[in-house]
Amino acid sequence: MCGGATQLLMPVLFEIIKKAGATPFTAWRIAFFIPGWFNVIMGILVLTLGQDLPDGNLSTLQKKGDVAKDKFSKAACGATFGIIPFISLRSLGIISGMTGAGGNFRSGLTQLIFFANASFSTEKGLTYMGIMIMIVTLPVSFVHFPQWWSMLFPPSQDIVKGSEEHYYVSEWTEEE
Repeated sequence: MCGGATQLLMPVLFEIIKKAGATPFTAWRIAFFIPGWFNVIMGILVLTLGQDLPDGNLSTLQKKGDVAKDKFSKAACGATFGIIPFISLRSLGIISGMTGAGGNFRSGLTQLIFFANASFSTEKGLTYMGIMIMIVTLPVSFVHFPQWWSMLFPPSQDIVKGSEEHYYVSEWTEEE
């Protein structure tokens, strides 16, 4: 539900920021910070006010040795969703929808593989799930946008192909 609400509200935020005086290019970039900050704020609230797991707080359970902590799988998930705004402005809705729906499918598949039968304990299931998430997210490190740095490569030195204008305008034909 929240993904759908975001898809509905982002154009509204874009228009408000644009009417405040920003160029369309800048307004689109600024608009992405608003849900990002909401995510940060909600994350802080969950960490400080919420109970982590149905069995209790994660830190307490870790001290008892009941739960393994998995920071890397959380980072891998964030890396996948972090590149969506930069892929294609023209196809942003399609890419976001496919990523979100794919995430729902993958989470269902992961639940089926690691938690549907009794062959894995919850701790082992979470560990294997984290390993799987890290492995399938590794290709994100090879994503390269020519006008910006990527994880492994510097930006393009080509004055034309290394510009943001060329990157985004190349999606459009002369008629459009």
